[in-house]
Amino acid sequence: MRSRSLFVKWGGGGAIAALLLVGCTTKIASINPNQPMTGHVNPVLGYACNNFTWPYGKADDLKQQALQQAQNQANRFAEAAGAKEGELINVTVKKEMWPWFWWLLGSKCVKVEGYARPKAD
Repeated sequence: MRSRSLFVKWGGGGAIAALLLVGCTTKIASINPNQPMTGHVNPVLGYACNNFTWPYGKADDLKQQALQQAQNQANRFAEAAGAKEGELINVTVKKEMWPWFWWLLGSKCVKVEGYARPKAD
């Protein structure tokens, strides 16, 4: 019987490569959770990335960039609805890491997903 698993054929390299290509996602914040989805509500998304040479540490700058993108979208939606400003609701902020080489090089990203509605005065 000549059939062998890929793990054995590749000397385990395939399994190791698969582990290195798997990213890691961590929830780092919530903004206005459990808000009712009534009225004029629109989805918003913010995404900011940077390369890293050491995956550990804070991602505060990326978080601010992604939140600013989402807030800008919220404000545009609110202006279209006739309000001055938008507010973010039911928003989750997640940090993602995508390794390139043995978890020492790669990309660190912050993703902001949620909804926006016109802010009540």
